[in-house]
Amino acid sequence: MYIAEIEHKPASILVDLAPHDAAPNKLLPYLVICGPKYDKPSNGLPNPEQIAELEKKLDAADQMLTGVTAKKLMGTFTYNGERLNYYYVKDTTDIAKALGRLYKRRFPDAAYVCKIKYDPDWTTYNQFLYPNEKDIDWMENNSRIVYLLGQGDSLKRPRDISFICLFEKESDRSKFIAFAKEKHYEITETKYMQRADYHYEVKISTFSAVLPEVIQQTSAEIKTETKKYKAQYLGWMCSVISDK
Repeated sequence: MYIAEIEHKPASILVDLAPHDAAPNKLLPYLVICGPKYDKPSNGLPNPEQIAELEKKLDAADQMLTGVTAKKLMGTFTYNGERLNYYYVKDTTDIAKALGRLYKRRFPDAAYVCKIKYDPDWTTYNQFLYPNEKDIDWMENNSRIVYLLGQGDSLKRPRDISFICLFEKESDRSKFIAFAKEKHYEITETKYMQRADYHYEVKISTFSAVLPEVIQQTSAEIKTETKKYKAQYLGWMCSVISDK
């Protein structure tokens, strides 16, 4: 899941990343977007109590669709008073009518959305639901931060934060090291690895509290530089400093 901003309003996007490399599935050419509406809190996103009720409606619609057509749930988009599931399906016959009957029978007071369109290339999934590079960076960084918090780390105490990169050529690694030194990173390790490619590893570090905004900015800076050499950025690590 990641949070995006659309027209200065927050949006929550829960997306299945796994199908991306194999998309589209030509057997599921239709897109169905459906889900309940909700009364918007001040921040635009539903509170926990609302989410529980919204998920009940989404689950009921999901079960209904299972009995109607082959489908693949690609993600859930929550924004501006709507919590919507995005499905690619084989057949759209009677979906709108079946959804209408479901809401009339089980949720007669609820407003809902139902949109259907032909999208054989899965354009909506690839260009809307699937996160862009900045969002992916945020997701990767946030998963590590959540782990640290789960270990009782407040993130406030400074420590060495290491970033690891792999290069195909030693000359490219040398250029990257020069960049890192100019940016005042410490070069903590370089080594050669016996493998098919990307033999040359470098580990650089900075001393800082694990502030999310610092991690995001630093990782983006390093990833941008590694792209110049078609290198692999493997992410960051640091020790856990528990405050328990």
